Amino acid sequence: MTNPVHATVSNVGTAPSLSAPRSRAIDAGNREKQGRASNSCTIGTARIQSWESVPDLEAAWNSLLNRSPGYSVFQSFPWHTCWWKAFGCPHELFVILAYAGSRLVGIAPMMIVREKGPIGQVRKHLHFIGSINHASDYCDFITDPDVPEALDALLEEICARSKAFHRIDLSHFPAHSPNQARALGYFKSLGARTSVEVQADAPVRILGESREDLKTANKSSLRRHAGFFRKSGELRFHQCASEAEILGYLEWFFEQHRARWAGTDSPSQFLDPAQQTFYRELVREVFPHAAAAGRTNHSTR
Repeated sequence: MTNPVHATVSNVGTAPSLSAPRSRAIDAGNREKQGRASNSCTIGTARIQSWESVPDLEAAWNSLLNRSPGYSVFQSFPWHTCWWKAFGCPHELFVILAYAGSRLVGIAPMMIVREKGPIGQVRKHLHFIGSINHASDYCDFITDPDVPEALDALLEEICARSKAFHRIDLSHFPAHSPNQARALGYFKSLGARTSVEVQADAPVRILGESREDLKTANKSSLRRHAGFFRKSGELRFHQCASEAEILGYLEWFFEQHRARWAGTDSPSQFLDPAQQTFYRELVREVFPHAAAAGRTNHSTR
């Protein structure tokens, strides 16, 4: 888990408040923010309440993600939609989009979760999608680095809708994100009480530098695990060529994971059918894109 942040926004100074979100699938044009960039762009925001409400959202999302520094798979469109298919049923989608003209420049991928308080009262809390069951190591706002005003517009829209929830929980918001300090500073400026509990960062290695990649492969922990598997049988690495092949191996993986953690204080997450559904959906959504990218790379060599 990475850097849980809790920001209480029941009272956020003079920030405008809206009533509970309207029932329509997309609630657009509620906020416009005059940009301070050199091109003086105007940032408009819209809240979506279903993934299908915005045509070509995946393409626009991926385009923005490719322009965003330090993004990970946990910020990708398929990751969010697959998580929602598996776990989203009891929750309320709360995704804010920021536009400069017709171009998507910011995303707040969030949801409203009903949680019981210490004396049993049920309250609505705002979370990043994927954070509540620790599926996502990193959760973050997605913004265009050339439009820094986009983050301000997202945060302003969230606070403007603060009547829809009791608290904002920004768990899994990593300290290395350039958005974390700005977001916490924004909430603080509005009088929101914030606290940050720093925990271990999830390790990340972006492959592509042969010397550093070799160092990673020679880490003692990896050698130890490889040695364990070699003692248990033949250790081979295999690249799957089809979605069906991956799904077949996935069932074996679930079985091995359940057996590995059986009888321990931390039983396998794959005892939960929803966790299995999540990983199957990821394979179905991500493999076609990976296969297409592989064909493109092969054809350009």
